[in-house]
Amino acid sequence: MPIFLFIAILVIFAVCIAFILVGKGKQTWLKKRVADIVVFVLCLISLIISVSSFSNIARYVSEYNASPTQIYGGEFGLYMAWLELIVLFMLFLITGLRLFWILRKNVTEKGR
Repeated sequence: MPIFLFIAILVIFAVCIAFILVGKGKQTWLKKRVADIVVFVLCLISLIISVSSFSNIARYVSEYNASPTQIYGGEFGLYMAWLELIVLFMLFLITGLRLFWILRKNVTEKGR
């Protein structure tokens, strides 16, 4: 799994750099929105890592009859873990909707 994430990050950065280099001198839509795309992808990767970690801890708690509060060092740590997942999901959702809205706006402007 970590090797897959590392390769995915390298591919994303390579694609972004390629689009920047191809669009030199031209003001393309993608060149203007590379930062938005990178933020969206990084939010997605962060969310995947956090959900994977959370599920591994849940699996450990289930197998060894432990308590999530013991793993996270108390109820505050457990609440912070849940808050982290919620915030990452909301950030992923907001950036995805923003990117979709910008893409939709760009497509409708070109159609006119």
